[in-house]
Amino acid sequence: MVDFGPNYLWGQLFFTLCVDHSVTITMIRKYESKDLEVVMSIWRQASTLAHSFLEPLFVLKAEHDLRSIYLLKTETWVYEVNGAAVGFISMLNNEIGGLFV
Repeated sequence: MVDFGPNYLWGQLFFTLCVDHSVTITMIRKYESKDLEVVMSIWRQASTLAHSFLEPLFVLKAEHDLRSIYLLKTETWVYEVNGAAVGFISMLNNEIGGLFV
């Protein structure tokens, strides 16, 4: 049995055998503080694509709030593909506060 540590306790590990015989490993795991910059990058890219009409100052404030308020108050899970974070979901109680891929 592989022990991924306490942050992987509730995570899910998936293996996918691709047509070209490569293996894709995906994981859903609990957010860790070391994920902050990559989570912010995912948020920034998704927000820019989905909300290109927003004023830059509004986006800067939203980014500040996500970093300093919301990520601290939510239960966040990171989605990894082959060890690289590619998405995340933040839950506030039983509600989805944000889902970004």
